[in-house]
Amino acid sequence: MKKILLTLFVFVLLPVFSVHAEGLILSKSSTQIKASITEITTVIPEDNGLNTYLFRAKTTSNEIVDVSTADSSPDGIPIKLVVGDTVSLQKIEGTPPQIYFEDIIRTNALIWIAILFIALTFVIGLRRGFSSLIGLGITFAVIFVYI
Repeated sequence: MKKILLTLFVFVLLPVFSVHAEGLILSKSSTQIKASITEITTVIPEDNGLNTYLFRAKTTSNEIVDVSTADSSPDGIPIKLVVGDTVSLQKIEGTPPQIYFEDIIRTNALIWIAILFIALTFVIGLRRGFSSLIGLGITFAVIFVYI
């Protein structure tokens, strides 16, 4: 009986009293901004084979910001930044505002991969490939429109 009550408490009652991050009111606000790298000032090699970058970027609102990936890049994931890359940054309001590197925007590469997939489906599958792409399109439409 004690095991049943403990299980009931853990799975039913405890989640009711937990705090969700969405409900927290933070004193500082943050915004996600897109920027283009205009200059890489320093590349610092780390012991684990990864690099830390210090770079200057121009945001879509024509603001020039200096960013370091030391505090914000994911551990163990290698990144290679070059001038002209479009990156996603997190700006936390304050005095002074803090800018953190989030990720490289890879939309163009994903579009080329999708085009290659569609072309190969047509070349290899012919009529069946075409009908499978129609079915895939209808499936995506149902998922993204109705659900």
